[in-house]
Amino acid sequence: IEEVTNQDAAVERIYATIAETEGDDTRVELNEKRQTVWNEGDKIFVYCNSYFREYTFDGKTGDRSGSFTYTTGYGAPDSNAVVNYDKYYAIHLTTPKYNYGWYPDGSPVFYTNLPATQSYKKNSYGTDTNAMLGTSTDGENFTFKNLYGYLRLSLTGSKVVQSIEISGNANETLAGELKVNKDAQFVQWYQNLSDSITIDCGSGVMLTDIPTNFYVTLPPITFESGISVKVNFTDGTSYPKSTTKKVVISRNTIQPMSTFNTGGEIKWQVVTIEHT
Repeated sequence: IEEVTNQDAAVERIYATIAETEGDDTRVELNEKRQTVWNEGDKIFVYCNSYFREYTFDGKTGDRSGSFTYTTGYGAPDSNAVVNYDKYYAIHLTTPKYNYGWYPDGSPVFYTNLPATQSYKKNSYGTDTNAMLGTSTDGENFTFKNLYGYLRLSLTGSKVVQSIEISGNANETLAGELKVNKDAQFVQWYQNLSDSITIDCGSGVMLTDIPTNFYVTLPPITFESGISVKVNFTDGTSYPKSTTKKVVISRNTIQPMSTFNTGGEIKWQVVTIEHT
């Protein structure tokens, strides 16, 4: 692809809205209502039959809609490409950014990345973990959908969490580069794959008797044999927990897990009943 020199036919500013609400650099995250929001500096990349273009968000962190201004652009695919864009498509958080593909019928396939290491963020999934696909009929107004699903872990205890490791009991692939179709549906894994995801808590997250939530971004997947979780603490100890129950991760949905008491102690409650 070659850099575009004449931008007259392309839109210099586009408008984007996040269409969906979650169930119960580039950094979309959650707000207090568990809705996906844009962050200042977010970037999206627009594909169509005549050009590929990068745009940067003009708004502030916490906005669910706003304008994006043109940053850089490239011409149409080379003559060997047979992809046919029936709409304008915009991908958020792709790796590599300009990669694309197509089915034999010419319908587009997009590449994106789900990281195996995700940073802890209070009350949200981590920075640089979520991805969205937007569509537009006019190349100016885009509506975005989330590509992934989310697991919410709730922990209590008295130690400081250093990291959390999540894996499927059947060694399912959970992270890496993947392909999605024009309907924002998972197609297949591509490369740099991992069968586990680690939440990096940085300097640590202190647990208390009040549950602390940790969000994990996952592909839409059904864990038929359940999942395993290993909580690593800053003192060098760890807390393993497994479930054999089926766990379903659906696109654009937060799947909550029961609270894990990492202290292993049962806290008794006294209830007084008066008989009359």
